[in-house]
Amino acid sequence: MVNQAEELLKQANLLYLKGDYANAVKVCRQALSLEETSKGMVLLGEVTEACGNLTQALQEYRRALELDPANIKAEDHIGRLALRQASMQSEDASSGRHPLTAILLSALLPGMGELYNQQFIKGSVILLFYLLVFFKLLLLTAYMFTGYTRTGTFNLSPAWLPLLLAAIALWGFSIYDSFIGTKKGTKDF
Repeated sequence: MVNQAEELLKQANLLYLKGDYANAVKVCRQALSLEETSKGMVLLGEVTEACGNLTQALQEYRRALELDPANIKAEDHIGRLALRQASMQSEDASSGRHPLTAILLSALLPGMGELYNQQFIKGSVILLFYLLVFFKLLLLTAYMFTGYTRTGTFNLSPAWLPLLLAAIALWGFSIYDSFIGTKKGTKDF
């Protein structure tokens, strides 16, 4: 039995080195069903890690350490994986983007919150469109008041209200989108 388990572990190791991870896991599990060894658990952990399942690999390494507390290779893998997972978590948290900052920037000038979230194309488009709408509203408002001073009545353009609604909608969308972008941590366009 022991020799058969060792042969299966050698075969699993060869499959692992060739990159055939699915079959390496099967053969490794077969060997471990015959005899559960620390060496076999480390190999299963390495194959599982190569497949991208870090949580499962960590469990395999911990089991190897339970079987042989002096297994330095298992300790090394556990330490390396713990550092890797901590690094991945800090990368996720280190976007450094605060939702309140994005909201305030978008409230001040639509598109700025998206630029803060590194959504450069979307932020630029929103900012440009908002500025165009805003300046058109300013022009229409100025014409409205110049008409008032000449005739004593407001010269209200029919385009004024839809432009005002578009500016308000774009302002609201920008605030909402910058908040969602901060929460997601997205960098999509």
